[in-house]
Amino acid sequence: MIVPDTNILGTFARVNALHLLSDLFGKEAMGIVPAVYAELVAGLREGRSFLQAVVRQVEQGRLKLFALSADEVIQRQNLPTSLADGEAESITVCLARSGAFLTNDRRARNFARKEGIEVFDLSEVLRSLWKLGICSKQKIRQLVADIENKEGMVIKHKERIFAK
Repeated sequence: MIVPDTNILGTFARVNALHLLSDLFGKEAMGIVPAVYAELVAGLREGRSFLQAVVRQVEQGRLKLFALSADEVIQRQNLPTSLADGEAESITVCLARSGAFLTNDRRARNFARKEGIEVFDLSEVLRSLWKLGICSKQKIRQLVADIENKEGMVIKHKERIFAK
C-alpha cells in the first residue's frame, strides 16, 4: 500500500506527471487519507487548479481514500504536533497497515523512517522511474527542470538520481 502526501501529489500534478506515480506503483494500492484530501480541496479553493487532477483521481476511484479506523484516530494523536495533519494521518495509516509513505517533506520523511516506515521522497521516486525504465534519463532531467521551474524549488543532490 502506497500513501502519498499532499506535497508530492501536488508536485507531480503541477508538471502534468501524476500518471507516473501510477506507472511506478501501479501494482500497489495507492490512496490518500482524509486530511490530504481536505488539503487538496483547500488548495483548489485557493486557486491551485492543477490539484484538480488529483481530486479527479479520487472521485473516479483511481486514487483510494483511506479512512482512519478508531484506533488510528487515537494513534494519530500520539504523533508530534510539528507534523501537518495530512502527514500525520498518512504516517499513522502507514504504521498501522504497513504502508509505504511518499513525501517531499524532510521532517515527515525523517520521522517516518525513524518509525520504520518505508519512505520514498521526490528524488527517490524520480530515480526509480529512471532505473526501472519507466522514463528515460532525458525525460527525468526534463521533469527535474519542470519541477524546479514550476514549483520554485531546488532538487538537492540531483546527481544521486542518476548515480549508477
